[in-house]
Amino acid sequence: MSNYYHLLNKLEDLNLKHTRETLPEYLDTIVQENLSFVEALNHLMTEEIHSRNERQKENRLRKANLPFKKTMNDFDFGFQPKINRTEILALCTLRFMDTNNNILFIGNSGVGKTHLAIPITLAAISNELVNRLNRANQRGNLDRLLKKYASYDLLIIDEIGYLPFTPDGAKLFFQLINLRYEKKSTIITTNIPLSQWAETFQDKKLTNALIDRLVHHAKIIRLYNF
Repeated sequence: MSNYYHLLNKLEDLNLKHTRETLPEYLDTIVQENLSFVEALNHLMTEEIHSRNERQKENRLRKANLPFKKTMNDFDFGFQPKINRTEILALCTLRFMDTNNNILFIGNSGVGKTHLAIPITLAAISNELVNRLNRANQRGNLDRLLKKYASYDLLIIDEIGYLPFTPDGAKLFFQLINLRYEKKSTIITTNIPLSQWAETFQDKKLTNALIDRLVHHAKIIRLYNF
């Protein structure tokens, strides 16, 4: 086997996918443009890093399970004149994640809560969250799943309040928020005022502890019907 094919195999072993795919064509460029070894290697590694970053971004988008893709440019701020446009746009800088702060979007259905949450998610790159926690608890691997969700730099939990939590589900959800408290950032959208959350979680003491952890270091944005 020639050195060329040895090199291709080693690139595959090192998981340098983009370099392996583009090397055959790029070898001609090296000759045609008389590039030095350092110039050629620097170009290949730059392209490899770019390709890897794009793949990671695609993986994060897939795992995020977003219902749709929207940007802040798509949001009609005239539809919500009471919210501060500058404040909302500043959230997309993700500075709130540096201090592990949370964001709570509160308002009725159809006022734009999810639309506002998604661009922030895209900048960072669960509806089934409690069901997944329950299943993991029944299977005996709750700790592993809690650690997984607790490790995410940004967790988006959309539309709390449409359905009440079971007592076990409420406790599991609290465990997750408690693990993330002051360590990671969470965005929540809800159509239920915080004062009525005890009806959703069916445990006033637990609800108070949950809200305490969420609103501490949190930006609360209320949206209204007009």
